[in-house]
Amino acid sequence: MRTKYSHDLQTKYRLVVDASTTNDDSPDARMTQSSTNALASFIARTGCRMYTSGCTMRLMGIGETTESQSDLLLCPDVRFGIHGGLLNTSASEVFVTNPLPSSVHILTMDFMMHRSPCVLMPARGQFIWNVDDARMHSSFVFLHPTFVGGAIRIPMLIGGTELNIVIDTGASAPLSIARDTHITTCRPMSTPLRATQVGVNGEQVCSDALFTNVQIGSLNMGEIQVFFNSHPIQGADGYAGMGLLRALDIWFASHEVGFRYSGLQTRTSAVLTEGKCKNTTLPQCSVRNDANTTREQHF
Repeated sequence: MRTKYSHDLQTKYRLVVDASTTNDDSPDARMTQSSTNALASFIARTGCRMYTSGCTMRLMGIGETTESQSDLLLCPDVRFGIHGGLLNTSASEVFVTNPLPSSVHILTMDFMMHRSPCVLMPARGQFIWNVDDARMHSSFVFLHPTFVGGAIRIPMLIGGTELNIVIDTGASAPLSIARDTHITTCRPMSTPLRATQVGVNGEQVCSDALFTNVQIGSLNMGEIQVFFNSHPIQGADGYAGMGLLRALDIWFASHEVGFRYSGLQTRTSAVLTEGKCKNTTLPQCSVRNDANTTREQHF
């Protein structure tokens, strides 16, 4: 039987927020009141216990990194729906509250590291953890990761320049580069196009589009659509989103991160408008006409 909460995640989020109201019509007051009511309801239904002290939550977005005071909850284990039943992952979990503008929750890198090695396989729609498979391990190309703001950062060769790129599975764009970053080779759009990206913290970033070749370790990803952002990116030269990452299986571990082709194609964004972003200087890279172009899909 379908209940009023049997919808997609975004609809569930709005139902929870709209169910809590306050006489103060300001956005901050509505968010604070609805967050308080939702948290109290969650604790009552789940048997979670709140710690007497909280923590400072640092969340890295595409345009800014925010810090907020958050509650800590000790809750029963998280259970995941699988074919034929539920999968228990541990005896208990520590949750951190965060009033995200447009998301129900975030499954953090910490969660995956506690169950590493983990493997994300987009083409199969699978995410597996506690992997112990030497044959599978040998099929990946591995790089040494650095952790920045709770995310993994790796080197990528982009337009002939090695850049430090954050792996961001929450971003839809293939690849975004920080303002004033230099690359050697690229292919501009025949007509200037731009996009507006919205980060997890609600920040909006204008991005100019062009194409360049990308290589991850020994894996040649071919020519990829790249967004040059109007803002710097804290702790990295850029971030790779699912437009690129969908073409890769990814092995996550605390001391290594691995990649192999997933069988899916990279995607380019079709949600673009004509024009250039303000306060953005596109790279003065040489035009490459013989780029190794991949077949792409649009979204």
